[in-house]
Amino acid sequence: MKLYPVVFLCLFWTIGCRQVTPLEQALQMAGENRTELEKVLTFYQNDDLKYRAATFLIENMVYHGYREGEWVEVYNTYFELYGTGRYTPREVDEKVKREKGELNIKKWVSKKDIQEVDSAYLVQNIEWAFKVWEEQPWGKSITFENFCEQILPYRSGNETLSVWREELYERYNPQLDDFRSGPEATDPLLAARKMIEILAEENTYWTTGLPQGPHIGPQLVNWRCGTCRELSDLVIFVLRALGIPCGMDYFHLYSDSNDGHLWVYLPDKDGQIHICDFPGTQLRPATYLNMRKSKVYRKKFGLNQEVATRMGKSTVARHPVFGVPLFEDVTALYKDRPQIDLTIPVSSLNYKLPAGEMIYLCNSKYIDWVPVAWSKRTGGSVCFKDVEPGGVFILAVWQDNRLRFVTEPFYSEPGGEVRFLCAGEPEYITVFCKDMAKESFVPRMAGGAFEGSNDPDFTNRDTLYVIPEPPVRLYTEVCVSVEKEYRYVRYYGPPDSHCNIAEMVFYTGSGGDTLLQGRVIGTPGSYHADGSHEHWHALDGNPYTSFDYKEHSGGWVGIDFGAPRQVTRLVYAPRNRDNFIRVDDRYELFYFKDQQWRSLGQQVAVSDSLVFRGPSGALYYLRNHTRGKDERIFEYINRRQIFR
Repeated sequence: MKLYPVVFLCLFWTIGCRQVTPLEQALQMAGENRTELEKVLTFYQNDDLKYRAATFLIENMVYHGYREGEWVEVYNTYFELYGTGRYTPREVDEKVKREKGELNIKKWVSKKDIQEVDSAYLVQNIEWAFKVWEEQPWGKSITFENFCEQILPYRSGNETLSVWREELYERYNPQLDDFRSGPEATDPLLAARKMIEILAEENTYWTTGLPQGPHIGPQLVNWRCGTCRELSDLVIFVLRALGIPCGMDYFHLYSDSNDGHLWVYLPDKDGQIHICDFPGTQLRPATYLNMRKSKVYRKKFGLNQEVATRMGKSTVARHPVFGVPLFEDVTALYKDRPQIDLTIPVSSLNYKLPAGEMIYLCNSKYIDWVPVAWSKRTGGSVCFKDVEPGGVFILAVWQDNRLRFVTEPFYSEPGGEVRFLCAGEPEYITVFCKDMAKESFVPRMAGGAFEGSNDPDFTNRDTLYVIPEPPVRLYTEVCVSVEKEYRYVRYYGPPDSHCNIAEMVFYTGSGGDTLLQGRVIGTPGSYHADGSHEHWHALDGNPYTSFDYKEHSGGWVGIDFGAPRQVTRLVYAPRNRDNFIRVDDRYELFYFKDQQWRSLGQQVAVSDSLVFRGPSGALYYLRNHTRGKDERIFEYINRRQIFR
């Protein structure tokens, strides 16, 4: 998701030999709206603190904007409908298209805050921000600098402007009356916890199935749906309306996935940061984020002048992710995993890097690369501070509006060592999956047991096979060496697995080729209580349906053969998200070499695996041209796919 706003690129103006102040620069950029902004400055000319607050907002308006028009309203309709809880994302999409037509971003009109925000709107925002800062007991622990970033901003992202503070204050402030009278009321973190618990009492609908576009705005408090971005915005609007300091931290990509993430950060009275993933109500210290990421950033309303100075004056020469530094690197706060200073010698680059040129550390997103950090050459190396290792990166520079890769991909070892992934001699590559990171159910099979018994309740039972590790392919075949015959056989899920299994088949005979059939038995009840994942799905012949037991542990599914039979072979498939190789789908395997992905050709799958001939030591990417988009880079090591 894009986190950078609509901006002006002209950040540094001069008139003759005289440097223009940031405030004067903003007023000049306001054009006809200058008079409105000067009214605000005049209004606060005798109130130093509010004048400084107005100056902060006006100076930084040049970096913010929004879109408006009929099609923004169409876009908002998706969230309004889904927030009713009556429709699936697909039903919402069909309804909107039927009644409003297709979304067309070309019909969205871009607006710039500096040219649109009038004096009444700005004064109203400042007055209400100061009111809650000064009246709430927790406000005493909030500095003016933190107030400007964590309470004062009139917007969260690039949503259409609206008046929201007073309405949300009147709606939620009375619900904190009891808390305000207690001994904990001086701590903004505890006030935030209380308010988030109140917000969580109403239904909230998380989904990634709605269109991606601009931020929605304070209407989310009523619609209560969307991705982590929308649900974080919801919390931020309410908390800021009550004078509770907060903001948004994020990372561009999980280090082993194609997705980014963002969440609400919350300071306590001592300035220590906690985090909230709403609609979850647990507030955790930042050191307990427990997510794989390369770098973490804090979204800011105001320009990070220190970073802007280090980057240099030319914004057009920067990648858009880091074009205008409305962010702060806060990775060091999130030490839930080890961090290193990742250092790459310039001798490893296939490019002569000038001393002042920005170079980007990139993670993969599908078959593309996205910058997650930036640096410049220092002496004979390039160093990226506070990087979480254990992922695949590539270095690039931004030239002619595209990334130019200046190294081969490399894996960052936990200790900080770098291992480049360079294509070597040809070998046979056998692939079973296109994105194991998405197959989050697969690890639940490790430790699961297949058992045989002649008692229907398995009072006396023997172990036929225990699954030693998560499956790496859709179907795993096992020869069973137990010679005893059993009337009943079953799969018993390990603890906390919900007995997740997609398919199991039993065979007999010396060659293990005679299919055994019988009556399905097991523990009834599925997790969502809707019949979609009952135990019989593990024996319906479809590897894309599965058993998801209603309890965390204790679930099992099996067969009553009707008479004792010997099992000589069994086949099982894990519950999955359809990212294993699917028969009849068309696939194409790519490997990275010399700054680009190169194809090894296409194949139509005839089983749950594909075999290609490709270079050893390379980075690979398997694309499914038939269905789905969950695909992830991998290495091929010791005849196994290792997803990165």
